[in-house]
Amino acid sequence: MGGRPEGSKVTSWPTVAPAGDRSPLPGDVWLDATSAEVKQLWWFLDGAIQEPHVRQQLWRSWGLCSRHAWLHAVVETELRNQPFSTTILYEDLVSRAAATLEHSVGPAWARIRRLRSRGKCLTCSDLTLAGPPDPSFESRTWRVNRRARIGRLLGGAVTEWVLRSCPECLGGVGPLCRLHLLAGAPAEPRPVADALVELDARLRHFIKSMTWDGPTAGPEHHSSWIEALGWCGGWAYAAQLLQTQYC
Repeated sequence: MGGRPEGSKVTSWPTVAPAGDRSPLPGDVWLDATSAEVKQLWWFLDGAIQEPHVRQQLWRSWGLCSRHAWLHAVVETELRNQPFSTTILYEDLVSRAAATLEHSVGPAWARIRRLRSRGKCLTCSDLTLAGPPDPSFESRTWRVNRRARIGRLLGGAVTEWVLRSCPECLGGVGPLCRLHLLAGAPAEPRPVADALVELDARLRHFIKSMTWDGPTAGPEHHSSWIEALGWCGGWAYAAQLLQTQYC
């Protein structure tokens, strides 16, 4: 991708708190996962995401909550090396969001309102029923909380995704994230939908690149799954992670 557009607020490394404190997400993000979270997300990765009732719940809630959306990616990349399940899930959600904004009937505010969660985060719900800590997940929790691989993946693509981030979250030139759209930041649905259609194409390419004999993925494809997580759940976790890793 070309250089940074003139006038963009993007810096080399993202800041957690946006100008004016306009983000609906807290600036101080708790990065570490508990063993209960790792166990639930491991179960989620281990086939539960394919169950019809689980997928329907994810559609209603527009994925997991912000924290668990990012932790899902952390658990997958640390324990399974690449964000395959993460990308598949959020490609589906990005595609649905683009269709909602572009093709739904009604005024702009009504189309944006359809992006509201109509259900609880699946991980949050399951954790209310979690039992005592499972010793068999101690080593996996330690690996997850080292965040070695996710740090490299986010750091390696940082010039791509910071530029395309939400202007309200990180000062990028990308579309307003779902959370800021719902918080009332001024935006027309059509340009956001167009940006999501373009993102969806890059997500599809990246998914294919992770399969046998798939196409080569460029920097814009390696950035796509990060952008999808940021659009659906906000950018605070990614920004805090990079500050913790490198600053």
